[in-house]
Amino acid sequence: MSYEGRQQVWCENGHYWEIDAYDIDPASCPMCKKKVAFVNGVDDTNGDSYGYIEPIEQVPAKYCTCACCGNKHVTEPARYKIPTI
Repeated sequence: MSYEGRQQVWCENGHYWEIDAYDIDPASCPMCKKKVAFVNGVDDTNGDSYGYIEPIEQVPAKYCTCACCGNKHVTEPARYKIPTI
């Protein structure tokens, strides 16, 4: 049987992202380059997402609307409460 999973990651600024369990541990936040504050392993082997922590948004993302194409673009990513398990 093989392991399937992912890692939930929060940085010091509260940015949140996920990476595959077999990826190298993240050294810094891809959004702000701050240090990683918390990592949680999620086991997806049997499809049940065992260990998943629901991210709690504290500050919503900010957007702007592009004058050229009319699309919304993220100008500041959302920030989440950093778990303290």
